[in-house]
Amino acid sequence: MKDKRISDLSVIDNAINDAKYVLDDATPCQRIRKVFIYWTTYLLVVNLLFYAYFKVSTHTGFFENELFSVYSRIFCILSNIISVVIYIRATKKVNVTLKEKNF
Repeated sequence: MKDKRISDLSVIDNAINDAKYVLDDATPCQRIRKVFIYWTTYLLVVNLLFYAYFKVSTHTGFFENELFSVYSRIFCILSNIISVVIYIRATKKVNVTLKEKNF
């Protein structure tokens, strides 16, 4: 029962924010920044992992192995899929208003 009340309050807050969208001309940024920070952090971590993988592969001689390209392609494909999933989860996790969705 309490969760339903909190959910109702959240819907009312979003409705108020959406009404402000009609009345206000300011550009929305707060929640868009959160989504951008989530995604940028993920991409930074993935690029650091790529860098470490290539450095370790170069120093150990794995760079010349046939499996190196297979593993790097799999890692690249998985990281791209996961980046899209993280972007979608971040947009759903952050309570984005109507104005920010249209921005």
